[in-house]
Amino acid sequence: MAENTKTFVIDASYVLSFLLPSENTPEAQKLFSLYQQQKISLIAPILLSYEIANALKTNVMRKKISQKQAYNLLSAFKLLNIKQAPIGFKDVLKTAIDHNVSAYDASYLVLAKKKGAKLLTLDKKLSRI
Repeated sequence: MAENTKTFVIDASYVLSFLLPSENTPEAQKLFSLYQQQKISLIAPILLSYEIANALKTNVMRKKISQKQAYNLLSAFKLLNIKQAPIGFKDVLKTAIDHNVSAYDASYLVLAKKKGAKLLTLDKKLSRI
């Protein structure tokens, strides 16, 4: 990928808006098209994979998707090959306390600040921070 490629931090809500048929948006389609063409770079905290797996499980339990669909969507997520980066727990805790958000959400905020990147999220509260 080119050195000057714009990098975005992406959260689970945004990834799911691309993966889940019921949540799919034109914006997500466009973004992932740019990503697959290597015109932009995406990065997330390591917990992204767990959040995606948990959301897929929740969709199965709510009978929105079948188990087979969940496994297929998990495979599709893995194929996206979004870079996942470690972050410091102390920074996460401070950010969670300062902004009254979960440590999970704070991890995306910390990574975005660390990378100087815009956070792509559908979470209204996070998008305002």
